Amino acid sequence: LNSFLEAKIELANVSISESDNLEEYIDRVCLAQKHKLIVTSAGWWGPDFITNRPVVQLWHGVGLLKKVSPITLPIISNPLWGICSSTKIQPEYAELFGLGLHQVFPLGGVLANKIAGLRAATSTNYEGKKTKVKKTIILYCPTFRLVNWKYVTPNFIDLQKIDKSLNEDEILVIRLHPRTETRDIYKSGLKRIFFSQNEDIATDLSTADYFITDYSSSLWYACLLDKPLFFWVPDLHEYRNGNRGIMLSFEDGK
Repeated sequence: LNSFLEAKIELANVSISESDNLEEYIDRVCLAQKHKLIVTSAGWWGPDFITNRPVVQLWHGVGLLKKVSPITLPIISNPLWGICSSTKIQPEYAELFGLGLHQVFPLGGVLANKIAGLRAATSTNYEGKKTKVKKTIILYCPTFRLVNWKYVTPNFIDLQKIDKSLNEDEILVIRLHPRTETRDIYKSGLKRIFFSQNEDIATDLSTADYFITDYSSSLWYACLLDKPLFFWVPDLHEYRNGNRGIMLSFEDGK
């Protein structure tokens, strides 16, 4: 970023939302045409963003747990290059975006350096409340389930039961996948469960004592910080055989 600023290169940020109206859609397309290069860490469905500018696709994670290919719908408008975290996920990444291996560069993850340099903070913000880190914080990061091309939350989470089972000195922080469309998991009247409103996972990880996930690749971020790691996978058979599929074997502990 400093190199860009020193070279006086104009930067612009574009946020894409399915709720955008026609005027917002035209504005972002026009903005893209004023710039020479498009960089994205998320990707988009083909019709959502039209550009003839060269696209660099960043991989937003460090490593892979759930499989990302093959995908039958066009995800992005013809990226020229991709940047991923390691050589081990190069083939999956290349297949996902229709690139050759020579077009994908394993240069590291976007948040890796930030997370690797974290130290425990004294407080953080969950739903607008200040929560001191004197209590044991359990961070739960479930990934989405793909149902009829919609990103939904896991349907086996009983928050009321979990809330009652937590001790007085424990809180559970839930960070949902940003692409999740259904928010039916939100419940009122919970005393020890909070939903993270932080911009990225780095802040949540900095205060967490334990990390729980299912098939989210965010587990690699937890590994960078040596967080105790647990998997909650009651739908393992269904997910592995009927949803995305996973890259690791849970049965043999590898």
